[in-house]
Amino acid sequence: MKELLQTYSKSLVSRRVVLLHLTGVLFIFIPTTFAQAATYYVSTTGSDSNLGTLTQPWRTVQRAATAMMAGDTTYVRGGTYTENFITFARSGTSGNVITLAAYPGETPIIDSGLRATSGRRPVFMIAGVNYITLDGLTIQYGSTANVYISYNTPATHITIENCTMPMVIQEDNAD
Repeated sequence: MKELLQTYSKSLVSRRVVLLHLTGVLFIFIPTTFAQAATYYVSTTGSDSNLGTLTQPWRTVQRAATAMMAGDTTYVRGGTYTENFITFARSGTSGNVITLAAYPGETPIIDSGLRATSGRRPVFMIAGVNYITLDGLTIQYGSTANVYISYNTPATHITIENCTMPMVIQEDNAD
């Protein structure tokens, strides 16, 4: 039995399957190495305790930026979101970009809520992450910048497309 188990174990290990033999019980662990990309949703009527689905969307863009992993896409529904210093928790990869996009046919506005200079308080602070795409968003009233891409902790392969950035607060140009 021991020789059979060793032979069987060697053939399975070569296929990335791990066997454990404890007190006469055989356990087989098959690691999952491929995760499927997820699609999430944010809405002004959502809640950050929701699942981030179309019928149970999150409330904040920050909740999405924290949850997304490589390959994930979050669609932001139309409306105004008052948020600033939104940061991404993870990077995408060259084949699995993290995308934050406007829901098709809708116009989400991400407004910092600031109207006077407040140091460096951009709407998006992109630092130390890679392969991030912002698509179709209106981003406004960031203090110093609407989207700040850090040079101290480099961020690479950042794509900003189809976005509108009508106002940024510099010095004291609040209206």
